[in-house]
Amino acid sequence: MKIWRYWLTETRTLRCMGESGDPFECDFRVTAGSRISEHEAKERLEAIFAELAEWESRCGKYDDEAVAEHRRRLRELHGWFEDGEYARPICEPVVYEQDSLNVVTRNRYGAEVLNSEETCFIDIDHVRRTFGEFWRSLFGGARSQEDVLVARMEALLSQSENADLGFRLYKTAAGFRLAVEGRRLEPDGPRARTLMGFFNVDSIYANLCVSQKCYRARLTPKPWRMKMKRYEGADSWIKEYDRRRKDYAVCKFVCAKGRRLDSPAIALHDEKTLCELDLPLA
Repeated sequence: MKIWRYWLTETRTLRCMGESGDPFECDFRVTAGSRISEHEAKERLEAIFAELAEWESRCGKYDDEAVAEHRRRLRELHGWFEDGEYARPICEPVVYEQDSLNVVTRNRYGAEVLNSEETCFIDIDHVRRTFGEFWRSLFGGARSQEDVLVARMEALLSQSENADLGFRLYKTAAGFRLAVEGRRLEPDGPRARTLMGFFNVDSIYANLCVSQKCYRARLTPKPWRMKMKRYEGADSWIKEYDRRRKDYAVCKFVCAKGRRLDSPAIALHDEKTLCELDLPLA
């Protein structure tokens, strides 16, 4: 699991050189972090700015090999496996650490999120039926989105190699959520990839699981669905948020299939999301 427990964000103005040789100034915003200490995070921040300043001073004098090395160095300093926002480690305050495999953080808009290495959580906003599923629906097969998902779970469980799987299906405000447990369901493993493809999971989320080496499930409501203002880090906001969230559920339990799921991650998820209560979904 790639979670930074310490991080710094800073914007600095660097002197850059254009291709014509004329200097200009440009603002660079950098975030650097560490699992170990604020000191290490600060060292990485300074190293990133130093790398950027040195690069910009070259005035366009570089070849493909130099470009590749520059990008490799920045990825290493950022802790990225690959390019892009979704390759960086999770940069969120830790709210609660259940164990080494399950950590709750607070995301950018204030909601609590479970980051889990042991339990696969996937949100499904759009259930896209295959041609076969559509054809079968004309002759009495699954018609609703919920029925389609249940049929897919049952189809997987009918295969002997999937006898170890256990599913819990939930309804969310935007669609559905699946919790899955079984052998070889590592976030960056081929079985998890196949599972996500079978349920048409968003590719951005699938790639995020691979790069951050964990699954993510929001545990508490989105503030705008409770008519709250944007989160800006104030303790007073969190207190008001905690007071209001008791009147909303994140998801509603629908059904379970396969092996019984009774892991600490599932217990925490169900307790925090209030999925067993008859409350508005947020």
